[in-house]
Amino acid sequence: MAELLRYVAVLGLIGQLHAKQMNVLYLIADDLRPQMARAYNQTYMHTPAFDRLSEEGLTFQRAMCQQAVCVASRNSFMTGRRPQHTQMYAERGPYSSFRGAGPDWITLPEHFKKSGYLTLGAGKTFHPKSPENWDEPLSWSQDSKYFPYSYFLHRNTSYKGPCPHPPPNDLPATCSKIDTYCGLHEADDYYYDDTLADHLVDSLETYVTNSSWSDRPFFFMGGFARPHVPWRVPDEYLSHYPKDMSLPTHPTAPENMPDIAYHRQGFYTRDGIHLPSPNEPFADSLLNDIRRHYYAAVSWVDHQVGRVLDKLDSLGLSNNTIVVLHGDHGFQLGEHASFHKQVNFELGARVPLLMKVPGKAAGAYTSALTELVSVYPTLAELTSTPVHDTLDGQSFASLFDSPSSNGPIEYAFSQYDHCHNPAMEPYDNSNCTHDAVHYMGHSVRSIDWRYTVWYPFNVTRNCADWTTTPFAVELYDHRGDDGTDFNAYGNTNVAGDKYASVMAQLHSVAQAQFACQD
Repeated sequence: MAELLRYVAVLGLIGQLHAKQMNVLYLIADDLRPQMARAYNQTYMHTPAFDRLSEEGLTFQRAMCQQAVCVASRNSFMTGRRPQHTQMYAERGPYSSFRGAGPDWITLPEHFKKSGYLTLGAGKTFHPKSPENWDEPLSWSQDSKYFPYSYFLHRNTSYKGPCPHPPPNDLPATCSKIDTYCGLHEADDYYYDDTLADHLVDSLETYVTNSSWSDRPFFFMGGFARPHVPWRVPDEYLSHYPKDMSLPTHPTAPENMPDIAYHRQGFYTRDGIHLPSPNEPFADSLLNDIRRHYYAAVSWVDHQVGRVLDKLDSLGLSNNTIVVLHGDHGFQLGEHASFHKQVNFELGARVPLLMKVPGKAAGAYTSALTELVSVYPTLAELTSTPVHDTLDGQSFASLFDSPSSNGPIEYAFSQYDHCHNPAMEPYDNSNCTHDAVHYMGHSVRSIDWRYTVWYPFNVTRNCADWTTTPFAVELYDHRGDDGTDFNAYGNTNVAGDKYASVMAQLHSVAQAQFACQD
């Protein structure tokens, strides 16, 4: 009884100390697209934790990343700066991290650390080795060391790869050793995301019992591995998804798509290597198998997120904690004959974003355009922690008071660099190291349209020459798109005379955003 009373007293003290200073619990799920039941009307999905967070918070229906690949996106939203300023594109860019371009930039977690928060990180927050050592000690409090990350934690010695089936010896560059999937009969603690959830739960418990922690508000950040490949999940999660689920209704590349826009990346299974082509969809059975395993990986990480949210509730911290959850970029599951990310298409750029701010916008939706680069200044405003750095993102905190408003921005921007080698199929060479970047696709999303223009990219100047003729142009009609139908939009590139005025206006917007500044 005495221990219980002490515990209750500690909770009461924490509530008094931080009644006005919100904590932040920030969760990232790798490769997570808007694949949720309540939030994005994907009613076949089993996502009770995501549904609960949507019911308690604000769901962003038009949230966009700034580059559809892990390393570039994370360098962007963790600094509040766009890829054109971090100079982190596709693989690496000229630097190993944003610290090359901005050695003194204050990162998102570092901002909270400097604002007096206990700032702890775990999992894939930054991209591995970008920056080195997860940016310790600059970005994180040293009360507890950073909790390390692994794509799949344990390796069963009887397996020849991430899954029981071994990777083929002749894997092409367009299919990596982790581009596979399997349901496994292993205990939960075999999987990385279970151990990450354990760590986050333990950190929350330590916070309420350790006075050297609880004398400050907290900023805890956790980056889950799934649903990034390999989709190694407990096979029970596959049971939520039948083997005859609906498939993409437009399984070939968008009509009139320029080759440079396509990214070719596949999978390997027990049956061999499977590589997509723009006009040759996978067989229905293979496509269904791929999608079921991705869905199962989403449900698995949803379960782990639920464990963390439950602990936040049971410790009495929910009413004073902002919760953020999003993916680092979108993902394609056979729509337009494309898989993975690494494109400028809507499904590559669009991300799920859920934010719970106690007392504000519970259960609401906003259709305003938002960007991941703006989460940093938004959290700073919501927690009344002034930003002492120059950021690219604009706070969208006002949306929590008026979710139906248009928000602070009229356009969302993203970009992706693709190589083009005339000696080979261009879509076989779309993942570029910095010195091999030949073309940059600059993309502008308005409420009604997505416009993407491709130019030769000047590596030295870190920009394209907008005085030349574009290498390729794309325009996709999103009028009426509420984000719930992954098949109905982006199926035809309508760039041409019919929409010349739309193209001219969006081209001007793109040029103002991306053109050389000197």
